[in-house]
Amino acid sequence: MRHNQPHIPLCVPRWDEQAALNLGARYDKARGFHLTADDFLDDFWDWLPLRWKYPDKPALLPGMLPVTTFENNVRTRLPAERWDRLRRHVYAAAGHRCEACGADGDPHIECHEDWAFIEATGIQRLVRLIALCPLCHKAFHLGFAGRLGIRDQVLAHIRAINGWDAATLTGAITQAEADWARRSARSWTLDLSWLDNTGFRHI
Repeated sequence: MRHNQPHIPLCVPRWDEQAALNLGARYDKARGFHLTADDFLDDFWDWLPLRWKYPDKPALLPGMLPVTTFENNVRTRLPAERWDRLRRHVYAAAGHRCEACGADGDPHIECHEDWAFIEATGIQRLVRLIALCPLCHKAFHLGFAGRLGIRDQVLAHIRAINGWDAATLTGAITQAEADWARRSARSWTLDLSWLDNTGFRHI
């Protein structure tokens, strides 16, 4: 088991707080909603960060957006007011915690656009929006992390969250760079239909 923390954070939104407590979730001001390592996790599946939801899979995969899709995304496509409402709902739905590592919103969390690249058709499809802490978010934007001067810090974070050794991280970065080069050599058509099939469109 790669995770031996005594407390497991939960991403509980305000509207689920009583349900979580009824199931036995623990709460205190310092840790927020959480479990102990001995609690039965399945009952709390909907609120578990990825780090604990899929313990045998990496919670973070390093990545970079193709250069041909820079600044062509949900944030730039929507009116500023709607994007602001949307991202705030994403934060609230995660209980203002990082959905990958469980970190709380100190100093803040960010809204990440999770994309699937369908190379046979050239479609860049929005899969979902997810609340992430700054370090987890930069794992999906390694080029930006490099420009900010925090790439090494982000890579160390990926290793820690995934329980990876140096060789596994190197292999994942190599794959991410190959994906980036291949995808950057072509144009992509954005598919934002996810926004029309979720209650988020009413926000």
